[in-house]
Amino acid sequence: MVEFNRQSETAAPWAWNDLQRNEPLETRPLEMFLHDEPPAPAPTPTPHQAGFALVLPRSLRAQMIEHAGRWVTHEQAGIRLGRAYQDPRGFQFTVLAAALPVEDAEASIAQVKMRAAAWPAIWKGLQQNPGQQIIGWYHSHPGYGIFLSATDRTTQNAYFAAPWQVAVVVDPVRGEFGVFAGCDPDPVPDAAIFSVA
Repeated sequence: MVEFNRQSETAAPWAWNDLQRNEPLETRPLEMFLHDEPPAPAPTPTPHQAGFALVLPRSLRAQMIEHAGRWVTHEQAGIRLGRAYQDPRGFQFTVLAAALPVEDAEASIAQVKMRAAAWPAIWKGLQQNPGQQIIGWYHSHPGYGIFLSATDRTTQNAYFAAPWQVAVVVDPVRGEFGVFAGCDPDPVPDAAIFSVA
């Protein structure tokens, strides 16, 4: 369960709503980002993802797993940076580029609250990654599996409701990893997650 401190919005050098871009996505073919994969067919649409796909560098997956495994008696959390695109075949996809672990949080085995004091480091990380935007968040469920709790769903719907914004859940105890996208998120099928170098 993850809660964002509502004061985090005032800790930002710009308004949170400015980051929730509703402008049209740049059109690019998914294959442009699959450097070490054979060309992939368009993913099969699912009700909530409407054909959503995710490009996930293996190094970022490893970074999230390592962060989640540092302290398995408490949940860990972080923010994801990347870019979203529209494929010419009609589906949207997200390319993840960076993970910003949240170090200043109030955490227990079943929840993590991101304090307002955590946000200056996130804004700095965003400024150090030009061309990227906040594309979602991640957190751990140490020992209790991959799902979004009611609070997690509220967080996703309040801050990451665009169809291309993702929530990643890592269970470092069970070695499980899952991705959820958009508002009222269902799991993104493994076939729609492309792992790249």
